[in-house]
Amino acid sequence: MKLKNKISDPRELLADKLNKAGIDAQKALWIALDTGMNAVDKKYLIDLGLREQQLKVAESFIKDFYWENNFSD
Repeated sequence: MKLKNKISDPRELLADKLNKAGIDAQKALWIALDTGMNAVDKKYLIDLGLREQQLKVAESFIKDFYWENNFSD
């Protein structure tokens, strides 16, 4: 039996958004998992190799993630 309405983990949704924005799938997954643990900051993203537009997009998606999931400080 296949469920029609699959509930997705918000971290999976974040990883998918990051990947669609051009960030390597493996990096997107690590960012999403660490975001869920509140362990991501700008230095973390830069250390992963994100620059310019990818960095801006990732920061925006992460802020949205915290806002939507009430994980903000």
